[in-house]
Amino acid sequence: MKRILVLLAGMIAAAFFVAPAFATDPGYIEICKASGSPAVTGTFSFLVNDEISVTANAGECTAPIAVTGSTATVEETNYRDANGFWTNDYTAVSAISTSQPGAPNAALLKSSLADRTATVAVAGGDESTATIVTFTNVLVSGYVEICKSQVTGAGLDGQSFSYTIQGAMGFAGTANVLVGACSNPIYAPAGHVNITEGGPSAFVTSIATMPSDRLLASDLTAGTSTVAVHAAASGAVSGESIVTYTNNSAQLKICKIAGDETLIGSRYSFTANGAPFSVTAGADPGHCVLAGRYRAGTSVTVT
Repeated sequence: MKRILVLLAGMIAAAFFVAPAFATDPGYIEICKASGSPAVTGTFSFLVNDEISVTANAGECTAPIAVTGSTATVEETNYRDANGFWTNDYTAVSAISTSQPGAPNAALLKSSLADRTATVAVAGGDESTATIVTFTNVLVSGYVEICKSQVTGAGLDGQSFSYTIQGAMGFAGTANVLVGACSNPIYAPAGHVNITEGGPSAFVTSIATMPSDRLLASDLTAGTSTVAVHAAASGAVSGESIVTYTNNSAQLKICKIAGDETLIGSRYSFTANGAPFSVTAGADPGHCVLAGRYRAGTSVTVT
């Protein structure tokens, strides 16, 4: 009986010393970002076990990350780049997989593409036994269209206005739009685009979108707008965002002051960019004639 008790005590002692070793030995995971088709680029962020934040560029992997426990939860989080674009807006997770340890996906316990999450098994050991989990993303795009209007009587008929479009993932586009017309639908990364009207002085009087809630921000003085872009399949333009820029023109007035009373009533000839005008001199502040409407910022030579 004494020998049995000694043996039992030894087993208890062994259990006492071995169990903490399993509980405290860390395991490792490594997160990789892959690009599907349409391809994605840029930086993506992840949260491991709700406490460890890491980033990885498309086509690259993180360094091994030490975790405790036999499983780990990985969430792809919404990353905002230097230009203000969010990854969740213009990308979708198309696949989540594991490549080690074991056979492909052997360590993948649970995943949700919509929630951008995965739960993976973690083997104890050093970095060589790290669980490698790969998130594959694809680009999501939608349509935006730019229209040009003018204030009644502005006299901008037949003129063309230029626009630059900036979107996520380095997207850059241009459009030239005639007054009274619209551009072709522009397929850009979903989320939003920044649109700027070109020219030395835009003289924009209003910026509006259809639907109205697609206009996220605007600056009439700068001629800029931020327009929401909803995800759409290629060719599906029915849900596009239409932004309309309305412009006015500047009125040129030529005035003639008679510096001497004897000159009052005298007529003087002028040209404005070659167009002739006649002005009768008057006492200060003089007599004036309207000498045409011009696109704001236009340089006019008056002689």
